[in-house]
Amino acid sequence: MDVSVVVIMFNPVLNKVYQTLDSIMMQKGITYEVIICDDGSQRRYEREMYEYFAQKHFYSYTLLFHEHNHGTVANYLSGLERARGKYTKVISPGDRLTEENTLSKWIRFTEEKNAIWSFADAYYYHIVDGKEEYIKQRAHPQCIRAYLKEQKSKCIWDYIVLNDVTIGAATIGRTQILCSYCKMIKDKGVLYAEDHLYRIMMFHGNVGCYYPHEAIYYEYVTGISTSSNREWQKKLENDKKIVYQMIWAEEKPSGLQKRIQKASTKRRKIEKIFIRGKLTYWLKWHFYPRMTKIPKETEQLR
Repeated sequence: MDVSVVVIMFNPVLNKVYQTLDSIMMQKGITYEVIICDDGSQRRYEREMYEYFAQKHFYSYTLLFHEHNHGTVANYLSGLERARGKYTKVISPGDRLTEENTLSKWIRFTEEKNAIWSFADAYYYHIVDGKEEYIKQRAHPQCIRAYLKEQKSKCIWDYIVLNDVTIGAATIGRTQILCSYCKMIKDKGVLYAEDHLYRIMMFHGNVGCYYPHEAIYYEYVTGISTSSNREWQKKLENDKKIVYQMIWAEEKPSGLQKRIQKASTKRRKIEKIFIRGKLTYWLKWHFYPRMTKIPKETEQLR
């Protein structure tokens, strides 16, 4: 099995679930399975899922409907623990793979780079009056030159100290390693921000590679990571605090890890200005940002 696609959801819109599954079902040139992980939704679409896969004559799937809500991290981990693929791609209802060869090309690239995990670009969209509207937003991460030049130390520094991170929706990685790191952050109390596992992986020197293509249609604003809800922001900040406590508690850190620990503990604004790369990153973010693209077919309709 090449890849396990883990669909994590909580109180989803059924039509969005179908759209996401359709983008998976069209994948070619690769062997895959689908694992549905529902985190205690009020409305369980178990019957609808059985009917969907029966209509597609697709039987390499697993349905995990949890009785209670335990948070995104535990929900994702339940899927990783069942995954049989060498790689795992996590996705949420509303997000979609961009073309029929997305997974095959992406995994082939990751294999050629001998990388544990990789990240791609995404098309951002939101729903306006029932229609998809593609938008330009600051891309994540902003600084990709270090990845293209394979400057691993700089990649690690930018990711952890400058917080120049990927979006979890646009990542893929080796199943066993993702599972071990997901369990690690869950055991420490991280509840919702499952993509923090990549922050710990980076700290341990497991640098992701950059797949320079749009691999995902990403529904912006609806997810908890892009929500402006203050209650959710507090929960996410708590997850982030736990992860940095894990970083600060690292025993026998390397020279780079010590510098990261020291830089990431600075609190005063005047101190943060003098963190290596901070000012350059701030200028790029505000004046020369790397922006997401609009699909060509959408531009032609304008």
